[in-house]
Amino acid sequence: MNCYGDWRLPDTSTKPYSAVSGDDASYQPAISSPSFAVNGNGTTIDNVTGLMWVSSSSATMYNWQTALSSCAGITAGSLNFGSGYAGYTDWRLPNVRELMSIVDYGLYAPAINSVAFPATRVATPYWTSTTYRPSVNNAVVVNFNTGGIMSLMKTASGYVKCVRGGP
Repeated sequence: MNCYGDWRLPDTSTKPYSAVSGDDASYQPAISSPSFAVNGNGTTIDNVTGLMWVSSSSATMYNWQTALSSCAGITAGSLNFGSGYAGYTDWRLPNVRELMSIVDYGLYAPAINSVAFPATRVATPYWTSTTYRPSVNNAVVVNFNTGGIMSLMKTASGYVKCVRGGP
């Protein structure tokens, strides 16, 4: 190892290498490329996960409890009230894995497909339904500026992206 932390191994092979089926080099990366279908009814389908998302972002910020009910509630003002949103009444706040599935790590500010998800805000994070385990007073949020996750007190304000489908 040199002073820069690089490990350098000498090339000791006398034969040229070519990958064959089953070698590590022949496998594709585990993370699928994002693929979305933008519907004309204000929803976007994730072709990889099968989840349906509300395409646009609300301009309203909510605390965590209100964010849960704004997606999954059945009272006036929630997506599941009456005939629902886009004809569906099973909308909910996504868990951290679901919300992270729409992050595009090839993009920055926003780290999300802006055609599939227009007007995604980057200054304030988006709520997930996932409680932060070390502190039940916090929830996990996704920051679409960088695509990172962090915890936020449940009494703080954040945006929502509602989802339906999945397990």
